Formats: sequence, C-alpha cells, structure tokens
Amino acid sequence: MRVFVIDVNAGTYYTDDIQDDIKSYYKIIDCQLIDIAELEIDNTTFDVIYDDEGMFVKNGARPSVVDKNDNVRMVGTVIFCHANKNGDEIGLNDGDAATLNKYMLRVVPDHLDKNDSRAKTWYVMKYSFKD
Repeated sequence: MRVFVIDVNAGTYYTDDIQDDIKSYYKIIDCQLIDIAELEIDNTTFDVIYDDEGMFVKNGARPSVVDKNDNVRMVGTVIFCHANKNGDEIGLNDGDAATLNKYMLRVVPDHLDKNDSRAKTWYVMKYSFKD
C-alpha cells in the first residue's frame, strides 16, 4: 500500500510502500494505540493514521499537522493513505504525494539557527482544513 509519512522523529517526510496491517502502522508511528481521521486537502479525502495518545506524551510530542492558525491538529509521526467505500485502508493514487508535498513546512525551534541545516528540525503539514 502506497503511503505518505510525516516522521517528526527523523525530521523528514516520504512516500513508501508498506503492508496494510496494524503492525506496520504501529511500527512506523512507534505507538501503542492508533486512530484514523479523515482530512480533506485540495478536494481529496485522505485517511490519516496517527498516535491516539500522542497529545498526552510527557513534555509534549512534536506537531505533525497544524491548521492555518498554527493550532495543532495531530502530533507525532502520521501516515496518509485513502480508504475504500468499505472503510478499508488503501494506497495513495498518482499525484497524491505532490498534493501533500505542497503543504509541508520545515519547523525550526526558536533557539536554533534557521540557516543551519544540521539543526534538529522536523516537518509539519500546514493547511486550511475544513471542519
């Protein structure tokens, strides 16, 4: 199954082909409990698999999806895919990664040098989501 992953721990985002099973989701996200939310981006509905307990991490988890006002929508590593009419997860279509790439921003904490590419940074998706 073709997916788009925002990996806040590695500080990157990428597409990959993975097994469509819960063990794969847990391994990529590195969590104990997942949830799935629908997000509409550029008139395309994506399923986003995320750590359901991520907001409760001591000292806070890194944001991975924020809205246009910088309100955190999801934290930790997330997986984007689609769902079929039965609700089963399915892979991305051609062009989906390009759609998602448009909204990726590099996050540099205030105490780091924004011009230092070696600084511990990560990427976040910023989009004006429909509620």
